[in-house]
Amino acid sequence: MSRELDAASLALDGLHLIEASAGTGKTYNIALIYLRLLLERKLGVRQIAVVTFTEAATRELRGRLRERIAEAIGRLDGSRPEAGDLLDRILEKHRADAASLGAAMNALSSALVGFDEARISTLHGLCRQLLAEHAFAMGLPFFELDNDEGNEAAHELVRDFWRRHVVAEADEAVGAVLDRWDTPEALAADLLRSQVLALSATRIDPQDAAAWVERSRSALDRDLGEWRRLYAEGPVAAALQQLQEAIAQKWLKSAKTTPLGVESMQRCVQACTGGAVEVDIDALAALAASAIADAVSEKANKAGWTVPPELAEVSACVEALRTASQTLRNAVLARFTGAAIAFVREGLAARRERLRRLGFDDLIGLLHEHLEGDTGARLARAIATDISALLVDEFQDTDPLQYAILRRIHAAREDAVLLLIGDPKQAIYRFRGGDIHTYHTAARDAGANRHTLRDNWRSDAPLIAAANAIFDGVEDPFLVDFIGFEPARFPSAKGASAHWLASATPLTVWRLPDRLEKNKAKPWTSPAFSERVLGAVCAEVRGLLAEARENGHALPEIAVLVQSNRQAEQAARELARWNIACDYLSAASVYASAEALEIERLLAALDAPADAARVRAALATELLGHDLQALLEAQQDLSRWEEQLAQIALLRQRWLEAGPYAAIAHCVQAAATRLLPRWDGRRRVTNLLHLAELLQQEAARRSTPGELLHWLGQRRAEADEGRGAGHAEQLRPADDAGAVQVLTVHRSKGLQYDVVFAPFAMGTFWKRLESLQQADEAVAWHAGDELRIDIGGPHWQAHALAQRDEQFAESLRLAYVAITRARHRVWLAWAWANTGHHSTSLTGPYAWLWFRTADVREPAMLDALGSQLERIDPALDALADRSGQCIRIEALTPEAPPIEPLAEAVDGANLIVAEFRGRIERGLETSSYSRLFGGGQHAPVADHDETSAAAVALPVLPVADPVPQWPRGADFGNCVHQAFEEVPFEALAQPGLQPELVRICADHGYMGDDAATIAAIARASVRSELIAGSGLRLMTLPRGEFLAELEFLFPLGGARLDAFEDLLSAYPTHARARGELVSRRSGIRGLMTGFIDLVVRWQGRYYVVDYKTNLLGPARADYAPERLPAAIRASDYDLQYLIYLVALQRFLRSRLGAAYDYEQHVGGALYLFVRGMREGDLAGIHHDRPPAALIDALDAWCNGDRP
Repeated sequence: MSRELDAASLALDGLHLIEASAGTGKTYNIALIYLRLLLERKLGVRQIAVVTFTEAATRELRGRLRERIAEAIGRLDGSRPEAGDLLDRILEKHRADAASLGAAMNALSSALVGFDEARISTLHGLCRQLLAEHAFAMGLPFFELDNDEGNEAAHELVRDFWRRHVVAEADEAVGAVLDRWDTPEALAADLLRSQVLALSATRIDPQDAAAWVERSRSALDRDLGEWRRLYAEGPVAAALQQLQEAIAQKWLKSAKTTPLGVESMQRCVQACTGGAVEVDIDALAALAASAIADAVSEKANKAGWTVPPELAEVSACVEALRTASQTLRNAVLARFTGAAIAFVREGLAARRERLRRLGFDDLIGLLHEHLEGDTGARLARAIATDISALLVDEFQDTDPLQYAILRRIHAAREDAVLLLIGDPKQAIYRFRGGDIHTYHTAARDAGANRHTLRDNWRSDAPLIAAANAIFDGVEDPFLVDFIGFEPARFPSAKGASAHWLASATPLTVWRLPDRLEKNKAKPWTSPAFSERVLGAVCAEVRGLLAEARENGHALPEIAVLVQSNRQAEQAARELARWNIACDYLSAASVYASAEALEIERLLAALDAPADAARVRAALATELLGHDLQALLEAQQDLSRWEEQLAQIALLRQRWLEAGPYAAIAHCVQAAATRLLPRWDGRRRVTNLLHLAELLQQEAARRSTPGELLHWLGQRRAEADEGRGAGHAEQLRPADDAGAVQVLTVHRSKGLQYDVVFAPFAMGTFWKRLESLQQADEAVAWHAGDELRIDIGGPHWQAHALAQRDEQFAESLRLAYVAITRARHRVWLAWAWANTGHHSTSLTGPYAWLWFRTADVREPAMLDALGSQLERIDPALDALADRSGQCIRIEALTPEAPPIEPLAEAVDGANLIVAEFRGRIERGLETSSYSRLFGGGQHAPVADHDETSAAAVALPVLPVADPVPQWPRGADFGNCVHQAFEEVPFEALAQPGLQPELVRICADHGYMGDDAATIAAIARASVRSELIAGSGLRLMTLPRGEFLAELEFLFPLGGARLDAFEDLLSAYPTHARARGELVSRRSGIRGLMTGFIDLVVRWQGRYYVVDYKTNLLGPARADYAPERLPAAIRASDYDLQYLIYLVALQRFLRSRLGAAYDYEQHVGGALYLFVRGMREGDLAGIHHDRPPAALIDALDAWCNGDRP
């Protein structure tokens, strides 16, 4: 039995369990006990560990403890008045004399001064501290903490297991496996979602799947033998004829979709006449005893028809065959799944040792492993020497492993105190590994040291009475035998509430009438119920807000509690239609949001700005805001396309220079006026900035957009698979300024509001028996207090039913949490409605609490309420009476109320629009070689050549030493450039077609001879010596001695092209006729951008390398070094590499600083016309090293200086 907690006299040693019901001030009591440990046990803040289960709760608890210490100091020194409360009782003994008072003041002052070192953290955080502090004693090496490590590694290991056991082997399980999981990702998702890899899962059934497979195979072989006997001796043929006659005589129904339908019968006939060696068991479904029993018609029953003997014998055999086949399938799946689990667990342990990288769950597992190991007792004593007291908040959410750690540390010291505070009625985090049975274990361990807190300081007295009526008026309200309900009390010291909301009935149950079809009651469909009840919520919220404004009250804090993210979005949309500001929160991951997909598309474009498809996908996002019309116009208008490309280029540069947050925040700022007016605009902006922050943190390890793209894709996949979100990735509040909060019941835990609407709480359902398919998923249930997991064993269905009942019990606890969040008012809703999985609200938590009779002892018996609908209204009236009319039953009409948008609040202030007096710079643009001199696109698309005009006029005549003339076109250039960028040079140098090169060619539509030609071109290019006698070959370049696709972006300070012409005139190689360039472009301001195919460092000098696929002529002679300058000049390629060399110079100056010298460090430009290159000569290679003076002059020109 429990006794009421007195925090002022609680013994400060031993194990204590405190059950703190909702609103009973557990944080207040934790703070008082913390003070007593400081004063009476004379412990320092490092000797007391306070543990809770979220980072947010940790921050709040730290603040509350600090405040309580300061309050105690104030009362002791007289600067704060006494209040005659528990705190004064605790402090009284320390006022007895000057010595006691001085000692108390010193203890509290020291605690306050050193409070930053206090051990207040999550349990994972405490384990991390202890592992770090005692690493030497445990022999632990340095490790890195990575919250994503476990999930990423599990996916990798599952893929490895899949390759070994599904792809590489012709195992008998393969067919069953592929029916169950079509990809390794699906298997990994199931393993992670089902807790089967959880540290606390101590036993997995079946324990000997291999033996089960052998038994199942033997049983199937036996039944197949019986089938073959019946087939050989004639009963099968007779049974088939009898079956067909029974269908013809209407003794058996044969609807199209039943096992006796036409198509099914045709398959059955084929199976029965095709011999007995190979048996298609699935095709025999029409002959199964169960199918025949289900098909017996009313006519047959009236006539007394019975199944003929041969048909009965054969159908029993077929039924046994089907059962044995299914059992064998389940057995091989269980064996496969068990092997996968063992493989992943072993792999995770090995990976942890190899990489020294731990996930958060590894912290718990590693500390537990060492505490239970050979040196565990010594380690526990060492920890207990440092920590004398452990105070654990929200204990109902722990698991066996965590409790084992706490108990081991506590047991190592005789005078240690372990204080466990929680409420089993609020244990709702089963999906995160919380185990209510751990609480039960602790309750047994605590023995007589069990305490309760019953005074509810949160809610008004009438609302407390209403909640008591719901949960105290029924036997076994929480279904679990060790979770009872003691009615909460209203504290006499609190006094009646004077809040304006306290004047009305505190708890309202909306009753929707039953729907009638042909004078027969029918349940509401889920969509219709949602629409009706949300309309009622909005109308009531509007009324409350309007009343508050009209009477000068502060706007009430209002929450709409839902069961799922889908319901949250429905509620938010409906509130927006009523012009009611709202924000919706859930425990969902921000990676599952639409904004995460938009960021992924943006990242894809920034990673490959030359990929037009990726760029368009990014531009089409809500974030960048280009609609379909704008994208279509850009396809026709080159200047529009260049503007869009320039936008991507600027974002990429911002990303590379300042990180993801800067780039995304820039986009959000530009998009704010478009996004914020939307009904979910604030939510979208919050999600975008949240994602930007997460990406910025990850960018410390993954610096490039490509690496972050891969990482974000993994996070999105895990979120889509339903993996629980860690605290850092859970959706954040979007608006705290008087908005209605829409959030899941799980997210509302620990929060409180003036008003709560919980319209969907009745919809928490349990799965009926027929919806539980054999081995459909791994199930977790408890044998006593031990968690077990069944991955598809012979007793799976019984265990699935046990899990179902545990889930139903949690739905009762969810209802309790929802109702107890409010201070003043609660609205609930009930209707006979479908809730999915073959269930209705008659099998939900309210049915258990309000409508069941004394003979209904388990959830499965609630089905009987379907035939007793007349009991519903009297039961609701009895509930209201039992509450002393603190509960009101309000009938809703079937029709939703008309939408009456809430008027905007106006404060009467004169609004003055600010006048903009700044100066907006005009004429800024992004330029490139292509735009300035090539007449084509610019921007962040790499220059992958163009078809040469010279190629058009080539005569088709035989030539000596020809070069490849096909393929041609811009796509050929893209293919070659991609090959040089993605395939290692040493691989391109090898004979034959490399697999990666084949893939790239195929992506561009080149196969067969064309792919072979591209391979030969690439091979000759990387094997050729680029400068005579230098030894410089691409294939021999060490990694780290080159950069591919180097992008540059630097400012142009009003550079003029006439000045550019003047500058070139002093250099005949590059000079242009007067006006030739000016006629194309005038002055330019803004940015110069471009991509250099390759920058190479060779023997201390840096070279810019550009690949050209232009067709200069049919013969190798057309590519002779002496003929290339003319081709270079004809395409203005010399102007291109002058710009590239300026970019290279700026790059080297930024890296080398004052040590940079053009003559020493720059080797010039190498332009490779790859069609003409051949190993052993310099054909196709143009090398130029312009004078340093020219490059310096061009550098100055870019800044706007005239020569």
